[in-house]
Amino acid sequence: MEPIYWNCIIAHSITAFSYFGIPIVIGIFFAKTKATIPSKFWLAFFLSGGFVLFCGFHHFLAIFEPYMAVSLLHLAVLDVMAFISLSALLYLTPTSYQIVKAIAKSQEDTLELQRSQQIQRLFLDQGPFAAYIKDEQSRVLYYNQEIQSRFSVDSQEWLGKTDSEFLPDSEEGQRVMENDQVVLKTLRPLKLIEEVKIPDNDQPCYWLSFKFPFSDYATGACRIGGISIDITESIEAQRSLTDLTKSAARRKNTRIRGKKTRTYISLRYDGYALFLRV
Repeated sequence: MEPIYWNCIIAHSITAFSYFGIPIVIGIFFAKTKATIPSKFWLAFFLSGGFVLFCGFHHFLAIFEPYMAVSLLHLAVLDVMAFISLSALLYLTPTSYQIVKAIAKSQEDTLELQRSQQIQRLFLDQGPFAAYIKDEQSRVLYYNQEIQSRFSVDSQEWLGKTDSEFLPDSEEGQRVMENDQVVLKTLRPLKLIEEVKIPDNDQPCYWLSFKFPFSDYATGACRIGGISIDITESIEAQRSLTDLTKSAARRKNTRIRGKKTRTYISLRYDGYALFLRV
């Protein structure tokens, strides 16, 4: 009977350990993930947890009473376990459909969120504009494919770095970071033109930037979002138009002054003078 005795003790010990371990693991999971249970399922959760714990107590006490009469403590544990298990069964039977439906709804919401995030990512990555996200120290957390293409970098190269660290001109990067700090201090959107050169290109490059603050709901930290559009061609065209306008104005003034002089001189004849306003 000795092997049977020890087999019984070992089996009860492992079973008790497992029953006690299940709620502990679930508790750690909820603490780590900060997950919450809908209030309408609290009772089902506590009944199920109580049932598991009392099953553990039952097997724990059975370790010390393999061949002895059941003690009053063991009997009380069995009675409470029976009551809780029956209550859990009666409560879960009508609500099981709601639980399954809630799980299915949660999975559907998760898939919908993933699809929405995928669409947003495609919009940012395939848009003809530079999009980026920075933290409070102006360290880059995300940048889209337009930036990767224009500056010839991969998707990880600039992560965790500031503009003064990766831009060709550190002074330009410092000015960009100062604009970021304005957004953080005022907590208001900022629209401005920034001069940021492209590597291996000595010509100035102008960007119309829209920067705005927002909160990261996962961490509660403040972030800086930005969208920049290259307007270098528009700036150069405007400058060319301004230069042409100024040049045309100078030529016009010269013609007008020359015409007045020629008119005055040409009408002086034989000691007579005729003054005309042109």
